[in-house]
Formats: sequence, structure tokens, C-alpha cells
Amino acid sequence: MPDSTATPTPPARLALQPRDEHGRVVPAFVAYVDGKPDHRYVREGFVRRASQMRLCFLCDLPLGVYGAFPVGPMRIITRQSAQPPSHRTCAEHAVKACPPLRDGVSAIYITDQWSRHRGRDLFSFQNPFEVTWWIQGRRATYPEALDGMVAALNHLQAQAEQARTSLDPDHLLYPLAVKYERALALLPASAS
Repeated sequence: MPDSTATPTPPARLALQPRDEHGRVVPAFVAYVDGKPDHRYVREGFVRRASQMRLCFLCDLPLGVYGAFPVGPMRIITRQSAQPPSHRTCAEHAVKACPPLRDGVSAIYITDQWSRHRGRDLFSFQNPFEVTWWIQGRRATYPEALDGMVAALNHLQAQAEQARTSLDPDHLLYPLAVKYERALALLPASAS
């Protein structure tokens, strides 16, 4: 049986990126601190540059028509990401190799419709061409993806409850319910 913790082989585009001291690929967005790559930080100006030039957030090469957003379930509900899109193959590598994406439920949201919010590093994406679900470096089942969605909804509802106003107490909860219902249609087809 293959080792599920082994780092997967990167696609050709990502294989061109430098490696860290452990031999792992360093995605294009990663900032260097004291001469070493630090995955916790994004290179200054990189998000804007990638967005303006339509470059992959992970490999820094030009995107085609479609962009792939490797995101968690919360981002599937809100259809927003702090990161610009990537190539599908780069995004697939990310959900298999990146601990924050690999360790929980994540999805790859592929679309040809996205935009950057003016003056902010926030991207909205629309009308998916395809959405695939992942967990622990493999395709997620319907129950696993649904569990991730329910946890995301609970988190978003708690945030909405904290932001409630006395003028319109349901102003955030109603749109959230609509977004959640819309997101449920994107779960994997198999309910088994």
C-alpha cells in the first residue's frame, strides 16, 4: 500500500520551482525570510502581480482560460479567496501536499469567471466549470465533503451571529443560508 504521507511528485510546471532544504517544492508565492523560504508568508506584491498578469499563484506561469482555486469548504460557500487562481495540476498538487489543504476537507473550484476586489487581495469566483473535493491527499467522499461543509457553515454562522445588528438581526444569516444551499449542489455526486 502506498505511503499516504509521502509528498507527491509535483507537476512539470511546479517542478521548475526551487526546492527548500528538505527537498520540497517552494511555490512561487512563498516569501523568503533570512534567505530561507517561509510558507507562512506571501511575497510582497505577488498577489497583485499574479492577478494583473494572469499568472498561476503556485508556479508563476501564465494561466489559460480557466483558473483553479484550491480552497476549504468555507470558501466554497462564500465563493471568495485571498489568493488568485492556479493551474488545475498545480492546485491538485497543493491539495495533496500542502498541510492546511491536505489535512482537512478542501476543494478545487475551477472557473473561467473570477475577479479581484478593487484595492484588496480578495478574489470572487463564479459559475464553476468543475469542483473536485479532497481530503488527506485523495478524493473526498460525499459524506466527508458534507462534513466539511457543515463545519464551515457552523463557523460562518458563529461569525454572522457575532456581527448581528439590532436593526436587522438576520441580515447576514439569510444570505448565508442561500449561499450554503448553492454550495451543497457542488458536493461530489456519490452519496455513498
